[in-house]
Amino acid sequence: MPKFAVGHIDWSNNDLIIEIVEAPTLMESFAKHSKWPWKNDTEGYGERILAMDVEDFKRECFDCDCMMDSVEIAP
Repeated sequence: MPKFAVGHIDWSNNDLIIEIVEAPTLMESFAKHSKWPWKNDTEGYGERILAMDVEDFKRECFDCDCMMDSVEIAP
């Protein structure tokens, strides 16, 4: 399974956390990060987020006062 370096920055706390995760796709790598904004989602919004393209996802994060990005790590 591919490995990704996933970064999350919280604009409220000026907190940057980068984690290495394994995920089948780039979009699913975001959901594996410990700071995934929709971790406790009970309405299925997180699943709709994962169906977005990367640029729409980044805009959605920005609306939540954070930013996320992911880069695949070469084997």
